[in-house]
Amino acid sequence: MTEKQPPDDPLEIFARSLLSLYNGPLVTIQIGNGREYRISRPLICGASYYFQGMLFEGAFQEAKEQSAVLEPIERVLSEQNFELLIKYLYLGQVKLPKTGSPTTDISTAIQFARLADMYQVDGLQEFVAKKIRKIIMTNPGPTTSSTYSNTYWITYQHIASAANLPRNHSVRSVLANALVEGYLTLKEFKFYNEIRNIPSFSTDILEAVTKVIKKTSSDKIERFKLGDPITKRELYLGRTQVQKALVAGRQEKFNIQTTVSSFESL
Repeated sequence: MTEKQPPDDPLEIFARSLLSLYNGPLVTIQIGNGREYRISRPLICGASYYFQGMLFEGAFQEAKEQSAVLEPIERVLSEQNFELLIKYLYLGQVKLPKTGSPTTDISTAIQFARLADMYQVDGLQEFVAKKIRKIIMTNPGPTTSSTYSNTYWITYQHIASAANLPRNHSVRSVLANALVEGYLTLKEFKFYNEIRNIPSFSTDILEAVTKVIKKTSSDKIERFKLGDPITKRELYLGRTQVQKALVAGRQEKFNIQTTVSSFESL
């Protein structure tokens, strides 16, 4: 005869609380005119303040009907991304799809991060950032005069999309880190003109560059050794290169501050 566990056993309490999330009443969520999903209400509301407010508070029509229609949002909400979110909620983990195109895979990761941020689902920042870093490192592009391996698969649209995430978000940080080496070493920085249109992300890059420069060490022939924040490889720059980067950074910071001030005065 199996001995019963005491009612206050931590394992039993944990199991009951976990199972209650997977059972309980179901809610229906539809993406536009497309597919409908039946999801545990305790599970989705427990993981998302957004859905908690929508499906629990009586003032909302969705709370009365226990259903919601979510309109697709370009580069954020699609059936594919929502299904990834459901898998994460039920399994506690998710595998982002691989398409064979690193550029597309980075896009998918950023879109998933934006979806999780919009619905206030915690625990995915670092996961997605690590996925993007892995894509960059396992798919290096050729070194040329106009691009570097860290940024070979990164597009301006990636930066523009990630810039919609909150400041200090891990996905923004990993993209900024990917641009550091090209910013410091290339005469023709791939995104120089484009990022000037996104002042907040320009600040991300400057902060990433500043962190790297602060950790520099120099040798007797006045070369500076820096660490690439993505690959962790050592970079060697001459004094002139470092000085140019600092001057450009100070000028860009001035431009950013001027732009922000002009918006605030409107």
